[in-house]
Amino acid sequence: MNTTKELEGAFSEYQRTRFGGWPFDRQGPVHARDRGRFASYPDGRLETGG
Repeated sequence: MNTTKELEGAFSEYQRTRFGGWPFDRQGPVHARDRGRFASYPDGRLETGG
């Protein structure tokens, strides 16, 4: 992106689609704020911090 037209086009696309959108029914965070840091692995393990 080097031109004003390219930048305006990218900004317009972002406003229209949010670059793919948010696939969930709510705009809020997926996890509760008090949950803390964690990692969920494909094999089902859950690692929590602290």
